[in-house]
Amino acid sequence: MGRAQYEFRNMIIATTISDVLIQLEQTKSAIHSFNFNPSTYLQIINIVPKKFKECVDIIQKYDSIVPDLISYLEKDVYDTTYDPFLGQYVAATLAGIFPLDIALAIVLKRTQIMQKIENGSMLATNLHSKLANNFIKVGKFFLAAINKQNQCIFSGRPKDIEKLAVILETQNYKVKMLNVTYRFHSHLTDSILDEFEIEISSLLIEASKQPTSMIIPFISNATGW
Repeated sequence: MGRAQYEFRNMIIATTISDVLIQLEQTKSAIHSFNFNPSTYLQIINIVPKKFKECVDIIQKYDSIVPDLISYLEKDVYDTTYDPFLGQYVAATLAGIFPLDIALAIVLKRTQIMQKIENGSMLATNLHSKLANNFIKVGKFFLAAINKQNQCIFSGRPKDIEKLAVILETQNYKVKMLNVTYRFHSHLTDSILDEFEIEISSLLIEASKQPTSMIIPFISNATGW
């Protein structure tokens, strides 16, 4: 966990896909070391429920009405929906910035606050970014992200996004509805920002007081501050 060193650890730096493939081929022996034998797999099966139960206990400490979530372990991982926006919290925990209990508290509080806004949808399309503004309608469609020049994400209310998908498809653009329930990256979430900042700030202060926490400043990728 965190910044600890392990016997099997490697990284590659590349600028092209071909560079990645070449370096992966050169480190094939290291990659093979991650193949599990049956005994290792059984050890993992035994560890996962124990760690999961630990996480549930931590969450219930912050909110006693959270139900017992152990039944989720019985589900196939491919039948489970995961929040794609939690990666930054996982990374911060692994890097030692958050202790596990604070990271879980942040995720719990984030979930509770987000439930106060309307549901929404997000749509991915191969529309060129220079044309995206032509499809934006104030209060309905929002340009949530430009992943690259011909890959834009729109956000809005479900019915509005469904109409946008039809419009784009009739113009021969490819579209895909994202597996989300909220209108992320849009002004429709502005109403919860103040509460979110207050709640999360208090948890970050609590995290900074713990001896295991790394005091690393946060920089916004939107403002640079």
